[in-house]
Amino acid sequence: MMLKAKNTEASVHALNNEKELDCTPNQHGNTTNGANEESNYEGTAEELRDNEDMPVSQASRHLDISTDEVSSFTSNVPSTREPRPVQFHNPYPLPQAPPPPRSPEEIIKDNAKPEKDLRTKWTQPKQELQEVLLAAKGSSLARRSNACGALKVLASKKKKQYTLAHTVGLLDSLVFAANESPPSAEADVAVDARTRAVTAIMYLSDPKENRVTVFEHPGLAATLVKVIEDDIGEARLHACSALAMLAKTASNRTGMMKVEGLTKALSAAVRGRCDADGFLHPSILDEVEHNHIKLSSSTKVVSPPRDKHSYNIKNDRKIQYDKFLSLARLNACAALSHLSKYCPVSAELCQNGVVLDNILAVCIEFESPIHTRCIEILCNFTRFQANNSGLSHNNKVVDTLLQAGKSKLSEDRKWAIRAMQNLTSEPSSKVILATSNLLTVLSISAMRKEYDEQHAAVAALMNLATEPGTLRKMRLV
Repeated sequence: MMLKAKNTEASVHALNNEKELDCTPNQHGNTTNGANEESNYEGTAEELRDNEDMPVSQASRHLDISTDEVSSFTSNVPSTREPRPVQFHNPYPLPQAPPPPRSPEEIIKDNAKPEKDLRTKWTQPKQELQEVLLAAKGSSLARRSNACGALKVLASKKKKQYTLAHTVGLLDSLVFAANESPPSAEADVAVDARTRAVTAIMYLSDPKENRVTVFEHPGLAATLVKVIEDDIGEARLHACSALAMLAKTASNRTGMMKVEGLTKALSAAVRGRCDADGFLHPSILDEVEHNHIKLSSSTKVVSPPRDKHSYNIKNDRKIQYDKFLSLARLNACAALSHLSKYCPVSAELCQNGVVLDNILAVCIEFESPIHTRCIEILCNFTRFQANNSGLSHNNKVVDTLLQAGKSKLSEDRKWAIRAMQNLTSEPSSKVILATSNLLTVLSISAMRKEYDEQHAAVAALMNLATEPGTLRKMRLV
């Protein structure tokens, strides 16, 4: 032990002597002074011997050496820890799994519009208006017709439409006059009263702030349905127009589906009239004229000569009824279009066989001005996922889309190809839809210049390509 202390003390003295003689410049260009650095080492050999086992940081304080210098000495000591494994980046990662499809109930809940609270401030009618309302509900057909005419003139003024719609008793009078069936004795007067009442309802349904109040009025929607089913002229046209305006408000659409016979009446108006066997025809002018002659008080045809050409009132009536029929079909189609865009009622509307058959029949009437809108309605049905399984298994639907996909009009092809795109997204329908006819139509549309049509066709082909069972069929086309 004494030997170890002597050796330590001797080494310290040797170090001090060496530093006293060392005056050479260091690496920084400064000379070192042994006398100055000698004061940096404090402590005797016994203190150094007693502090051999102290921590590095504590030893550095005794020797007045910085911690950085000590750490630089210890950094050369090899570490005993195992090296961290190297993880290479995967250049071809697997794609993320697609999210599971949402349930129809969840989709309907997300897209349903809340019903508006009816807190209407009703206005009491003035004395003159009150007399008109009483006459509209009276038993005299002549006075009723005149009263409905006065209400129609008032309702045509936009500034008064909101006030009239919120006047006590006014809608009741209009519904009563429109709902009354015309007797055979005074058919012309009764038809005029009904037509004027329905026209007034149509005017009041135009402002957006009136639509909920007008539609929620008891018996009004059912009366419009009755007019569409019974009438053959202007009243039928205005009833379809009123329903089209009411269907613009989303909160009314759920209630419209609850009105008995409303969708069937609208679809029948879109296609035309219905005979006793249930088959619908675009025009039945002979039947219309026959019914009008029976209801008319005068059936005599006046044919005065005019420039050696006979003037036939019957032909004028046919032209007039044809015009009314065409406009009624257009307005009924607009009402169904609004309903088909609303997700909560799309499934119920699509499951109605009569409505679907009537829409499909008009889709292939390429000479009709509303056939494009009917193809759009069919495409709207396919936007709701729950409808696609049933539609893709319906041969009439697929055949109609194939004919529309070959149309000369780009608008027809666009809606038809979009409907095919939605149908091919249904997993259970891909093998059924992958026929040579459908693949040919999609291939031709994929090479057209119209971007929307081309995009939908390529997307439909991609949907079919994700099913292994369709790949062999696609190779043969």
